[in-house]
Amino acid sequence: MTPPVKELPFWPQMVLIAVVIPGLFWMKAGRVDGFAIGFTALLLLLAAGVHFLPRMDSPLLDRHAADLAKQPLSPHPLDRLVFLWVACIPCSPLILYIIANMTTLTGDNWRTILGSKVLVCVVLPLIGALPLLRYIRGPAALYALLFAVVGTLFPVAFGLPALADLLGGLRREQVTVTAVRRIVVARQGHGEEATDILDVDLADGRTLQANTRNARLRTLAEGPAMLTFLRYTGSIIEVKDE
Repeated sequence: MTPPVKELPFWPQMVLIAVVIPGLFWMKAGRVDGFAIGFTALLLLLAAGVHFLPRMDSPLLDRHAADLAKQPLSPHPLDRLVFLWVACIPCSPLILYIIANMTTLTGDNWRTILGSKVLVCVVLPLIGALPLLRYIRGPAALYALLFAVVGTLFPVAFGLPALADLLGGLRREQVTVTAVRRIVVARQGHGEEATDILDVDLADGRTLQANTRNARLRTLAEGPAMLTFLRYTGSIIEVKDE
């Protein structure tokens, strides 16, 4: 007879996910970016759901089912939007990551690129969540509300910086650049490989990023400079040496 497999307690599982997953990203890419944090958060959310949902109060669920039986909800065509909502939870951050890596922000296209990120990570999840409001009722309303809010906020959180920059627009500031470092990533079997992205440290403590695929940023160097950038995503659009 095969001995039962001992399951790791819940909280050590959560700590292990929170430490190991960002650590793997750090070892692979040399940094823990928004995608790594978001992916870790998704795994934590899934682990919490697997742990807590089977343990929910059964009598509470029975009362909720009885309440729905007394006042049944008729199907609505918009209920199908829930499938969009479910798809947005894991897919929207991934699509945003793909957009960020396949595009280069410039003074001509930044509205289009940020708008696409807002559409994928903010607009579509919120639209998909609307049909859920009909089902937040009865004794289990708090659980349903928590489920809907957490599931919606996960992709929305990724799109909020893009939304803030889309509304706030470009900023122009006279700054002093103290360091310019090219980001490198580890490639399996090929050692480290330089990317097109620069970390730009400023004298006031801020760190912005510049994509050298934008020809206007290839001359970026230490010293005084006039930067045009997006405040919340931290992306430099244009630089003029002073």
